[in-house]
Amino acid sequence: GILGSVMQRSMQGARSIFAARFRRWAKETVFAGRVRVSINQRTGIPLDIEGQGYDLTDDGFRMRHASDELKPGIMVMYRHHGSVGIAQVIWSRRTPNGYECGFRSSQA
Repeated sequence: GILGSVMQRSMQGARSIFAARFRRWAKETVFAGRVRVSINQRTGIPLDIEGQGYDLTDDGFRMRHASDELKPGIMVMYRHHGSVGIAQVIWSRRTPNGYECGFRSSQA
């Protein structure tokens, strides 16, 4: 309905504002390469998700991928561009080609 549409537009606007501020806070490095993240499932078996990383910053990165498992707040182990660490999913959105996420990382 109308309320759902308004709320969806509000959330999209908030995500856009946050993404713009996140990019301004940290120095971006042009980066394109394979990224692998792992999340622990309730079964205790890790789930590995591979994707294409880009927009590497001092404190995070973005990733395009095909999984709907990466939701805001989830902590992951990551490996990319010679780095290994722990990151938190900050935002996630569906795109015509899959999904895109922003991560805030801390070196492990």
